[in-house]
Amino acid sequence: MSVQSAAADVDVDLRQLFASLARNWLRILIVALAVTGLAFALAWLATPQYKAETKLLIETRESVFTRPDGTSNDSEKPILDEQGVASQVEVISSTDILKQVAAKLNLSKLPEFDEAAKMSALSRLLVIVGLKSDPNEIAPEERVLKKMREKLNVHSVEKSRVIVIEFSSEDPRLAADIPNAIANTYISVQGNAKLESNAAATDWLAPEIADLSKRVKDAEAKVADFRAQSDLLMGGNNAVLATQQLSELSTELSRVRANRAAAEATADSVRKALQSGGSLDAVPEVLNSDLIQRLRERQVELRANIADLSTTLLDNHPRIRALKSQLA
Repeated sequence: MSVQSAAADVDVDLRQLFASLARNWLRILIVALAVTGLAFALAWLATPQYKAETKLLIETRESVFTRPDGTSNDSEKPILDEQGVASQVEVISSTDILKQVAAKLNLSKLPEFDEAAKMSALSRLLVIVGLKSDPNEIAPEERVLKKMREKLNVHSVEKSRVIVIEFSSEDPRLAADIPNAIANTYISVQGNAKLESNAAATDWLAPEIADLSKRVKDAEAKVADFRAQSDLLMGGNNAVLATQQLSELSTELSRVRANRAAAEATADSVRKALQSGGSLDAVPEVLNSDLIQRLRERQVELRANIADLSTTLLDNHPRIRALKSQLA
């Protein structure tokens, strides 16, 4: 009997519920339409937010000269692990970098980043009544940094050395410019740090180079003294001076001997030609002489001119006689 009575009570409640809904349907419809309209109005009046992002690849900037003890083994090279990448995330979102970006883009003049720059009458009234904190109680730079951190999201991509810089703003141009400015500022800071690292490496190497240079000079001085004491003066090509002089004299003697042999051979050929009553024109040295070759060419040319003129002129003609005199 108890189970049946409970079921009957449930049936009665459902009937009353649906009956109530049927009686108040107009009121429910009006409330639903009012809530929907209010939601659409709030969505229409809400300021749109634009989001942009940029990505950075983090790499090491250590050199063999700036590592401890100057180690160069691959196993001892610094590697950017998760902690290293997380450290770079904190550097990117640090106050120093954000201050530089805010100053570069002049964000303190924008109401989006500084509520005190352009407060509405309602905001001022709420501040006076005490229902809202006065933004002027905070320094302008801190107000801008606070807003930037609220809109900034810097995180690393899992299992990589890529860092993502996200920023949201009411202005789509600022939403894109601010992440790029943060990335450029970070790169500039890293570049300055690399210059400082290179300067440190130079400072570390300077005394080492000076010490090595001194050692080299001392060693060269000792070698020069030993050579002077042992009569081992050096000439060109790192050869001993006496050996070099002997080699030059030997080369000169060979050249003189070759010239003498050639002159003797020429004299023998001329002597034999004269003894046999032959012409010196057959001597090879005479045949190979440039002067003799030019004279022969001139002789052939004169004979050709005389032959051409003989066809039209007599032998006693002045032109023919002049050519024959040149030929003689």
